[in-house]
Formats: sequence, C-alpha cells, structure tokens
Amino acid sequence: MSVDGGMDAGGGAMKGPPPGPADPVERLLREWPELGVFGVDWLRTWAPYARRQIAGIARRADIPGWRS
Repeated sequence: MSVDGGMDAGGGAMKGPPPGPADPVERLLREWPELGVFGVDWLRTWAPYARRQIAGIARRADIPGWRS
C-alpha cells in the first residue's frame, strides 16, 4: 500500500464534464417511489411547482403502497 492511500496520481480523476442536474421527477421518485401511481406525465407537469405538496396528497389520500 502506498503512502497516499493506494491511489495513483490521477487514478481517480473523472473524464469529461460533471453530470448535469438530475431530472426533478427522477429525484422525486427516488425520494418517494410511491408517487409513481400518479403517472410520470402528471408528475412532470406538477413536480416543479408542488414537490412537497404532492407527497402530502399521497400521504393523506392513503394511496396503496404509500409508506406511512
């Protein structure tokens, strides 16, 4: 094992530009996969405006599959 923790110079460097920001709907579905019941098109329309409210609606509506 080398002194620098085993990394060669430049061994962990990324090539190319950093990835762009994640799609808001993808992030929303990762955080609350149960929201998939609304449909991706509906989420794409409303996610930028009402992200937290959508989750609250799902919670209050007792949508099947929702984790309380």
